[in-house]
Amino acid sequence: MFRILTVCAVATLSIVGPSSHAAAQSGNFDIAPFARRCCASDRHTSQLEFDLDEARNAGTAAEAGAGGRYIYGLQWTEERDISEIRFHHARDLGTFEVQYWFRNWPYEPPHMPSIEDPVDDPWNGEWLTATMKHDCKNVECSVTFLPLTASENSRAKNLPGVNYRRTIKLRLVFHSDPGIDRVQVFNGSRIKPVELRVQLGAGESTRHVWDGNVRVYNGRLAKVAVWKGGESDAASESSFRVTTSGNAKGLLVNLDASEPGLPGSNDVTVVTINSGDRTFSFAVPDVEKGPAYVPAFHAYVTLASDSNGFSPSSVKSGTEIRQMIEREPEQTYERASREIPALDPAHREGERLYLPLAADASWQKFAFEWGGNIHISKRDTKAKGQELKRLEWLGDRIVWRLGTGSTPNFRPEWHDSTLSVLDDDLPVATAKWSSDGVHYTEEGFATMLSGPLSPDDSGRSEQTPSVLMVKLTAQNGGASSATAHLWLATQPDETVTFRDGELLALNGELVRARLRLPAPARASLADVPDGNVSLHGIQIEIPLSAGEESSVIIELPFVPRLTTEEHARLTQLDYSAERQRLVSYWKDVIAHAVPFSVPERRFDTFAHATIAHIHISTTKDPKSGLYMVPAASYVYPVFANEAAFQCVMLDALGDHQLAAD
Repeated sequence: MFRILTVCAVATLSIVGPSSHAAAQSGNFDIAPFARRCCASDRHTSQLEFDLDEARNAGTAAEAGAGGRYIYGLQWTEERDISEIRFHHARDLGTFEVQYWFRNWPYEPPHMPSIEDPVDDPWNGEWLTATMKHDCKNVECSVTFLPLTASENSRAKNLPGVNYRRTIKLRLVFHSDPGIDRVQVFNGSRIKPVELRVQLGAGESTRHVWDGNVRVYNGRLAKVAVWKGGESDAASESSFRVTTSGNAKGLLVNLDASEPGLPGSNDVTVVTINSGDRTFSFAVPDVEKGPAYVPAFHAYVTLASDSNGFSPSSVKSGTEIRQMIEREPEQTYERASREIPALDPAHREGERLYLPLAADASWQKFAFEWGGNIHISKRDTKAKGQELKRLEWLGDRIVWRLGTGSTPNFRPEWHDSTLSVLDDDLPVATAKWSSDGVHYTEEGFATMLSGPLSPDDSGRSEQTPSVLMVKLTAQNGGASSATAHLWLATQPDETVTFRDGELLALNGELVRARLRLPAPARASLADVPDGNVSLHGIQIEIPLSAGEESSVIIELPFVPRLTTEEHARLTQLDYSAERQRLVSYWKDVIAHAVPFSVPERRFDTFAHATIAHIHISTTKDPKSGLYMVPAASYVYPVFANEAAFQCVMLDALGDHQLAAD
């Protein structure tokens, strides 16, 4: 049985340097020919992956660099493992260093939660000087590495003691011109002779002329010959021309392939049959596992030792994948939500899913958790300087723990509650759950304590505290009276007082929460049991008759130390008025930002919600007034390319002014 290749790509180049034959003779696989020269400068400033001018002009000698240094550098397309470097030199070496480009290697072991795997690039990083030993005799020198330690590489704990280095760029740094040439780089991969048979026109009766050449990446092309050819067919290492018309013929390809010595090595030999619109590539290890068939191009690749040729009867019958896609019914949100397994929003990422809530472009960002608890992280909200000093609590994170029930329950599992946003696209969060027969609805949004909501309004100050306004409604769904039990405490635990409807810390200097209670409610300080710990907080009891509902308003200031004027303003906030103001503002923001409409409403609302999320993720720097546009509100830092992506998207959607600003 063989595998069908339905996606083919032109992705390889044949790069054969002067050291290839010598490496072939030794049996070690030399990866130097598959690199480009680089790195005479300490920083890579080209907008392209390679500095192609330097690569063309470097020649075979070391390049003169700054400070009287002479540098021989190599850069690969992907990271390579390096264990030995050999070179010839015509002059005295003196002292020299081996440096490798570093940012992320050695990588952490696979773990969850994980968002993306780090990949090094030529631009971001620094040069590390490797600890090494060298054996230089006469004009030949061999360099190997000492075991990796933290004194050399800050991430050495992930692979302590290895005697190789993984990098995308490597350089030898000399303090005088060594007259260097014939540089070879090894890593334990070995040369393995491989003979392949490439049948062209397999299963095709019409005439076709195959005109092109064979290219090899991570290997050396040794010989190309015609297989079962006619008088007009010809092949060599530089080109081939084969005419097919139903008869079995093609190419015999001999090459020195790589047999990787380390797991996860990128020393994989890739062969490209370069023939106009029938160009395709394949990896040698794939063919070693069994024949590969490219039905779109009528090509069949196998080891030359395989006595079985192509047979139409051996092709798996049925519809090809791309044909199946064309026949597939149009995807819908309902279908996708049925067929894709549900994720656990409480545990999958190591903690609860949360919705970021903030005023437009404010640095003060709340996290409204699945289950209705609220938190702020100093680190994750990326507070700096004086703003960081205003966040007065122990450690990184403060959490407002909101429990319900006669014994407080904080809804630890995803099925204990639901979480949604207003109209499916506005930053007003709603959590719902039930406890002891009482149904609870918690609605929350972030607003400014005073002043306009728009960051572009000159009347708004980024020093004005933000407030998360919460409305917690308890409804008695039973036929008899009941009592709603609410519990509120903060983590880390601290001594608190409850005075005039306010939960206060640090001898009354810090406002953790302000509560507006319905008339029959009773509130008092209490120990709030939370798992294996007990927190200082308050307990609220609200008597409810059958079918009755009652609401508590909770206001959480982002900055807990309020001035007299700010405190007075906090007492004057009106939930309904602020909600109306905020909803109107966000509706105006997203109203004209998405110019399209599709039958699936969830896709429309997702597009609108994305616009609001960009505004919330953005931070207007309180000091400079400049805007930072990360791709996420919490945790994730700012990357210029991702900020550019968002600006391009806004511009494409038609929000030209915001994209330009």
